[in-house]
Amino acid sequence: VPHFHYDVVYRRSFEEYLEGYVRECECRGISKATIQYRREYLSKWEIWLRLQKPKISIADVNIEIILNFINKQSAFRAKATIAGKMSILRCWCETHRS
Repeated sequence: VPHFHYDVVYRRSFEEYLEGYVRECECRGISKATIQYRREYLSKWEIWLRLQKPKISIADVNIEIILNFINKQSAFRAKATIAGKMSILRCWCETHRS
């Protein structure tokens, strides 16, 4: 049952990274509403990552993968909205790689 094992390990790892990101946001004084919005957006990101074939490891996330996700989410969105979402993903990636 390697598929199930991968999903369990992957989910735990993602949650650990997400909680580290949330703690960093809290330390920076970001509002609870903004943190909740970011958490929800990153949950969508996590679902998208898990559904990719072949599976994408969190450690393997790069700008090409991020841009692919953003492009799929960007139809009829303002440039500022897209930039804000790019910023969320960039900050999350920086947090989990440090």
